[in-house]
Amino acid sequence: MELKGKNVLITGSATRLGKYIALALAGEGAHIILHYHTSKEKAHHTLKEIKSAGGTGAMFKADLRKVVQIQSLISKVIDDCGQLDVLINSASVFFSTPISSITERDWDTIIGTNLRGAFFCSQYAGVHMTEKGGGKIINISDIGGIVPWKNYAPYCIAKAGIIAMTKAMAKEFAPSITVNAIAPGNILPPDTSSQDEINQLASKTLLKRMGQPKDIAECIKYLLKTDFVTGSIFVIDGGQLLAPLSL
Repeated sequence: MELKGKNVLITGSATRLGKYIALALAGEGAHIILHYHTSKEKAHHTLKEIKSAGGTGAMFKADLRKVVQIQSLISKVIDDCGQLDVLINSASVFFSTPISSITERDWDTIIGTNLRGAFFCSQYAGVHMTEKGGGKIINISDIGGIVPWKNYAPYCIAKAGIIAMTKAMAKEFAPSITVNAIAPGNILPPDTSSQDEINQLASKTLLKRMGQPKDIAECIKYLLKTDFVTGSIFVIDGGQLLAPLSL
């Protein structure tokens, strides 16, 4: 797929990894549709950055825990842009939830955003893409969906679900739509992390360093430009899953 002029919807793209992906793809000439839930000002700032660099884009609000809002989001994007070529499911909620103290609200918030939201975004986008002849869906999972992190059970369950969802959708949406996932390792630490904590995270990888958002963005560019990869999970973790006692 040639990215120039393509309409790309990125969920959770006001901040952090989603923002980096948006800026990277805007630099390739894609028309970026930013999605946000509560971070309106940050979404405005990201859109301003895109336009200041010569790119084009738009922004839409939706609570991905609510299917009716997802349906409205996809409809608005199609009405505004004419069609949707690429969906990147990047929206994610992440906070510590020891199993003994998980509440129903915690569970619903994490599963609702990270898995349920991604599923229904893909469902509505996939139906549209099929009707108009094709497209690409890329899901952001996590290595925690392969080997779970301690005290993050709902998050890891959701990310494992993203991996299974990717493979299932690759089968059902073929041959017109490719569906792949990326499972990052330590790319962006929490904003509250100290330098000592960041160094500790880096030491858990075989490469002894943190990854960068550009590592994820480059993989996404590859998946968008190639047309013979689907149902694949790309682990980008600096070898962390192979490192002893890393998780």
